[in-house]
Amino acid sequence: MLGSMQWPCASLADHVDLLAGYAFSSLNFTSNKDDIFLVKGADVQQGYIDWDNCVHWPVSGAELLDKYGLEENDVILAMDRPWVPAGLKWAWISKNNPKCMLVQRVARMRGICGLLTQYLRYIIGSQDFSNYIKPIVTGVNVPHISGSQILGYKFRIPPLKYQEYVVSILSAFDDLVDNNNRRINVLEEVVRIMFREMYSTVYPNDNNDRLSQTNAAGLEMGWRSLCLDDIVVLIREKYVESVHCNLPLLDMARMGRGTLSVRDFGDPCELTSSRTVFQKNDILFGSIRPYLHKVSVAPCSGVTNTSVFIIRRRGHCPLSLLAALLSASETIRWADKQSTGTKMPVIKWEQLRHMQVILPPMHILKKYESIMDPNIQMIESLSMQNMILRKLRNHILLLLVEK
Repeated sequence: MLGSMQWPCASLADHVDLLAGYAFSSLNFTSNKDDIFLVKGADVQQGYIDWDNCVHWPVSGAELLDKYGLEENDVILAMDRPWVPAGLKWAWISKNNPKCMLVQRVARMRGICGLLTQYLRYIIGSQDFSNYIKPIVTGVNVPHISGSQILGYKFRIPPLKYQEYVVSILSAFDDLVDNNNRRINVLEEVVRIMFREMYSTVYPNDNNDRLSQTNAAGLEMGWRSLCLDDIVVLIREKYVESVHCNLPLLDMARMGRGTLSVRDFGDPCELTSSRTVFQKNDILFGSIRPYLHKVSVAPCSGVTNTSVFIIRRRGHCPLSLLAALLSASETIRWADKQSTGTKMPVIKWEQLRHMQVILPPMHILKKYESIMDPNIQMIESLSMQNMILRKLRNHILLLLVEK
């Protein structure tokens, strides 16, 4: 950070307007995506917000709570469990995000008194700020951090021109990642639509069991009823430190909810539990709390924990069909019903492998594969591009922003 020693030392308390969220009553929550999104601590991930997990608040009457409305470039930080193995739970609001408001135990920050809010984003996203947060988090059952602790962070504040220079460079990387994420969302929606369209040829009604129960029309057209075990194999390749230590880590904590794409990797040394190894194009299925809907297509070889099923296709089942099948809402509901345990329900492989599925005849499979497999390949490619872009951004951030 060139010239940083000449810049005045400051604390966030002098340059940040911090607001903690409001205690919205759950009685008024809605699932209508036309309503206002409520950003909870559980929705804040490592540099992004899990919008699919958000609840909503009725638009009518929301003007009384305008104070808690989030604006473009606002920086937010989870105050409960701010640090998890995957990293610091922070994010910012971009111009493409929906209208949203801040829930209690989440902090909203805006730059004041000579600190740009966009530059503040990179201060909060820096490794130095994470290093500051980790040792001061308090609490056993629910680790948390207070607003005063957040504002106690000290840094050197550069001139506005330098802040603008840094923002112009780093935000360009963020914009590229944001654009790729929008493309991924479109590609995943196409995968879902085409998958359901194929099944609608024999199941014209929206039947929750249509992925597993065949009918007379389907049988006449050559559709087959099978077990999941007939088209996949569970991989149990053990992690060997001397062989696999350089592979990236993709554990359940880093798997996104409701998306086939991968946002980030970690290091295998972060795990102390048993580890297994997956290959590119394997499907990763989170077995703990299946309702979390954690199903990913591996864009490269890597390492995961044993609570993630590594599922590899066999025979003539297209990758795109298997990915759509395992991530379908019907599959997630079925797995959730079959899971056991109260506090931490788990679906066992012995149950999942016997899940009934129906497959179309070979000529339909081949046509589907030719159309949809390129979509999955593009999702994998964009996921890898994003990880490279984030890595480059973080290296530059280290040079331009870190102390």
